[in-house]
Amino acid sequence: MRRIASPPVFHSSPAHLHQGEDPIARIKASFLVAPLFLLVTTVAILPAADAEMDPLVNEAVVEGPAVEVWRLITTKAGMESWIVPHALVDLRVGGLMRANRDPDGRIGDPHTITSRIVAIVPKRLFSVRIDDAPGLPFSDDIEGTWYEIHLNPLTRGRTRVRCVGHGFASGPMGLLARTLVDASSAQALRQLQEVFAERSAKPAKRT
Repeated sequence: MRRIASPPVFHSSPAHLHQGEDPIARIKASFLVAPLFLLVTTVAILPAADAEMDPLVNEAVVEGPAVEVWRLITTKAGMESWIVPHALVDLRVGGLMRANRDPDGRIGDPHTITSRIVAIVPKRLFSVRIDDAPGLPFSDDIEGTWYEIHLNPLTRGRTRVRCVGHGFASGPMGLLARTLVDASSAQALRQLQEVFAERSAKPAKRT
């Protein structure tokens, strides 16, 4: 439970002035104490620095089947076709998913982002924890966070993709890391929607 400190009471009535006390000095002291009170109150209502925020959720419906969405997010060929130029996936619990966003980079160089696979339900759930995120802003606050990607098949060959992020610390840096991941997740879902939209726009090949 968040606790809010009781505000201090400032007395301005002459009855509360000590004998011989300068009222002008008392007013000046009040102006010095007020900013300190605001700081203390702000800290008091924030959660503890090691507390975790609520899960971060992003979701979207894509015009494609779950089996194809699964391929795009869990395989080297699938990932390299739309989200990163370089990827390597050991698709098993405990296996590593490694990605590099630099077109001129390679897997294993200092810009490689490494995640560990923590759960798999084929074509329905994929969960990873970020172990190493060099080069990313707020990398220290992103490393150790983990993510679940849920695939829910819908009618007419569509899929609801739901991304849930966990493990963001509270405090200013944790909030900045969460904001960055929130924007990145939303952008990735838009890109995934565009992949299937572009496929639907292409005329079918005649046989």
